[in-house]
Amino acid sequence: MDKLDTILKALKVICKENNVTPENDMLLDCAVRIYITEKINKARNGATIPLDTGATEKQKTAMTNMKLAFNDTTTKEEAKKIISDKINSFTQ
Repeated sequence: MDKLDTILKALKVICKENNVTPENDMLLDCAVRIYITEKINKARNGATIPLDTGATEKQKTAMTNMKLAFNDTTTKEEAKKIISDKINSFTQ
């Protein structure tokens, strides 16, 4: 459960930075979803999604909400790295 705690802490920091006060059950739900998604991705043994196309709307929304710099030519791969780097910066 250390990984889940780490994800929860990162979510709390992101919420605080964005002046958002979610309910505790919503935070836990988000953390569990992220945790499960990471486990699924690891189980796929790195199965790849075509990342050479533009960032998805979900990625753009996430980067906008986290106040991360990106442009119209940002690829899925670049967006994934930008978001991961931001989340990982809270867990180190």
